[in-house]
Amino acid sequence: MLETVDLLTDSQPVSNSDNGYLTEEYKNWDRLLARENKIVEYIKTLDHLDPREHDNHKESLCVDDDRMFIKGFLHVPRSQLVNSNVRDNEVDEKYAKEVLLYHVEEYAEIAPKSLGLKYPVFGVQSIVNGDITTQSGHHRAFVCDYRETLVPVLLITKPVNRYGKKTDPNADNLAKARCNPGVESKPMTLSSGVLHLQKLFSTDPTLDGRNPTGEMIPRKSTDGRFDFNGFCEHAFKRSRNFKSPQARGKLYNKWTKQGHKSKTEQTSDENNITLFLSRNGLSTGIDRATGKRKDVTRHADVDSHALIVQTDDNGDNFGGKLWRILREFSRDKLWAEALASQGITKVIVAGRLYNTPNTLKEVRERRKKFYKIAQDYNKILAKTTPLYIEKVVMPKELKLVKDKDEEYIISQPPKTILRKM
Repeated sequence: MLETVDLLTDSQPVSNSDNGYLTEEYKNWDRLLARENKIVEYIKTLDHLDPREHDNHKESLCVDDDRMFIKGFLHVPRSQLVNSNVRDNEVDEKYAKEVLLYHVEEYAEIAPKSLGLKYPVFGVQSIVNGDITTQSGHHRAFVCDYRETLVPVLLITKPVNRYGKKTDPNADNLAKARCNPGVESKPMTLSSGVLHLQKLFSTDPTLDGRNPTGEMIPRKSTDGRFDFNGFCEHAFKRSRNFKSPQARGKLYNKWTKQGHKSKTEQTSDENNITLFLSRNGLSTGIDRATGKRKDVTRHADVDSHALIVQTDDNGDNFGGKLWRILREFSRDKLWAEALASQGITKVIVAGRLYNTPNTLKEVRERRKKFYKIAQDYNKILAKTTPLYIEKVVMPKELKLVKDKDEEYIISQPPKTILRKM
């Protein structure tokens, strides 16, 4: 593994005659650029490419008249990186493992010094604790960690206006979306687009003078004033996300819908599922021999006298798992007897949301809908087997303090509870 390389050059000379601290402002434009050139030349020796020569990666540095300069280069563990992805789901692990990983491994074979990244991650380092907030490259950082390597990171300055004027308050936010082209990268989801627009509007309602009143932007304007189409062009630029009228219509409707919007937790991640089950006092169902979660017909919690059905509300995933329990009762007498011997008399449903909405109101509505589905299935299960559904537990889905794990108890008629195996 490579040693950490530190090229933070604020205190190092950019030229033989310059040893002073390099402030991030217009008067130092040429010196900032000179330092940037020096660092880019260094990363080329590690087989990285110049991000300034790639149209998409350049968007991480250039936002209209504002510019963020490369100021340093480090190799760091992913744990030192702080996520700030414009996307709703900050890291899509499926995409990272099934698509991006193979590109990284392919490049690592021909350029091992690069650790597999043609272009390092961009980040902004805190002078307080040294943590690095990722500007772009969340998925690349995840793949590095998955491959058990350090993450190559290019540190960048705060925005500097090329004409010495006040910088756009949203320069860094705009860069996060514009460097993610929908055709070449994983396209932004509707929820991700809404979060991006919300961030821009809350940071500066005037959008650097484009929307001078600071009021809600109309869907369309008939007199040439700034409207939602103009907002989308400004927000996503050449990334080609949300280009069609249909996509923008859906985006506008979701953006203007009432309710505070939040990023979502990664509840589908297997490690997070394990943590959720554990903090709710339930068996995680992890097989010690294989390290994988047991099948629904074998995932029992003896202390709770229950089978654990871990599922989501996508389609009929929940019903499909209950069907497997019903089928096992009909075809495997020994399995049914094993349940009885362990005192298993009920089912606890650990259900999460699929494609989680990003408002607490919508999350709670979906949870209640899932709970009602569980009530309906309980009537079938209790009539056809010795089991009944006792409750539904659902994990915290949003990165909001108000959101938390929730539990829904299902009322049972006495004859159901007393039913014998």
